[in-house]
Amino acid sequence: MIEVSVVQLWLAVLTLILGGVGATVGAVWTISNKIRDIETSTDKKLKEHREEADQKLKDAQKEGDIKRDRIYKRFDEYKAHLEANFVRREMCGLMHDETAKAVSRMAEEMSDVKRELSEVKSIVIKLQAEKA
Repeated sequence: MIEVSVVQLWLAVLTLILGGVGATVGAVWTISNKIRDIETSTDKKLKEHREEADQKLKDAQKEGDIKRDRIYKRFDEYKAHLEANFVRREMCGLMHDETAKAVSRMAEEMSDVKRELSEVKSIVIKLQAEKA
């Protein structure tokens, strides 16, 4: 039979305890390293996504600024065109005078047409009266 002394028994128990503690510490160490790696990779991915989102926002703002600048530029060009061609030119005054003359001529012609229509109407009424 195998005889085990008390010292050997305690050494075996102590070895088992130390082995168990060592295995537990090793497992905890491994798990903590994996958790740290996951945190690191997650932080890295978040940083990349944040940078990508920031870049998209900057690009959208830049595109909006370009569009606004183009609108303002076109408005300024259109305003300058209007001022050069219509607002501050003698041509406007001349066109206004010619239009006023044309309107007065049209009014005179309309009065002539009305007078001729009334003459025709009176002639028609006389002819109808003579027939009756």
